[in-house]
Amino acid sequence: MTTKVWASVCPDAADGVDDPRINPTAPGAPALKRLGCERMLVCAAEDWLVARDRAYYDAVAASAWPGSAAWLETEGEEHVFFLLKPDCDRAKALMDRVVAFITGA
Repeated sequence: MTTKVWASVCPDAADGVDDPRINPTAPGAPALKRLGCERMLVCAAEDWLVARDRAYYDAVAASAWPGSAAWLETEGEEHVFFLLKPDCDRAKALMDRVVAFITGA
């Protein structure tokens, strides 16, 4: 699925889904240790992108980046579920976690 979507978004990407413009862990991508933030929250649903999302989180956590990273996976939901079902309990829980992250609560 990622390959099909990326081919539509950026048909000139010679490396497909491993183009550094979509895959920050690909060869040639900017070094993760240079991320311009102090902390990050990586959120994923249990969907077709979860493996890539987790690989990104793991790469950031293993890098020389001095910040702190947190992982949040919403099991049993699909891509952008929080937009399609904003009133479901899992969407509310996700939004509560994002707000808490932003506000530092």
